[in-house]
Amino acid sequence: MQKLCSELIGGMVFGIQNGQEIGRISNFVVSSSDLKIIAYVVEPNFTKNNLYLLPGDIRLMDGPKVLVNSEENLSEFDELIRFQHAITENYKIITSRVITSSGKRIGKVIDFMFDPEISYITKISVVPTLLKKLLVTNLLIDRADIVDTKPGLIIVKDNLVKSSESSAKVLAPDS
Repeated sequence: MQKLCSELIGGMVFGIQNGQEIGRISNFVVSSSDLKIIAYVVEPNFTKNNLYLLPGDIRLMDGPKVLVNSEENLSEFDELIRFQHAITENYKIITSRVITSSGKRIGKVIDFMFDPEISYITKISVVPTLLKKLLVTNLLIDRADIVDTKPGLIIVKDNLVKSSESSAKVLAPDS
C-alpha cells in the first residue's frame, strides 16, 4: 500500500515495548540518485537532536503512526556511516522544480507517494506553473517518467507534457 509523504510528516513514532510515543517524523532522507527513502528524520521526545529511523526498523505503518520496537531503533548521525553522505546532501524532493528533457517548465513538487515495503518514491505530485494551472489542477507523475534528478530539479520525459496537453484539449468544453 502506498503512502503520501504529507500523511507521515508530523506522524507519531511509538515504541512497542513501552507503548509510548518516542517522537514525531519531521522529514525524509532521500537518495537523489534513485529516489529511495534512506531514513526518516525523527524529532524525539527525550533529546533535542534529530535522530534517524531506518525503514527496516519499522514494524508497522498505520496512517500517520509508525510502530518500532523501542527508542533503540533510532540512530544518531554518527552511527549511520553508510548514509552520512545522503543525510548531509539533504536532497529535498519537495519544492523541487520539474521540467521536461527539452526544458519546458511543468511546476514544483508538493508531495510524493512511496511504497513503505521497498522504500522507493513511486509518484510525485506536481503543482503546475501559473499558466498551466488554468488547464490542470495537479499532476501525478510516475517514477518511470523521471529521467534525471539534480539538487532542486527533476527532469521528466517530454511525452508526458504532450499527453497531458492533448488530454486537456479533449476534456476542454466547447466554446
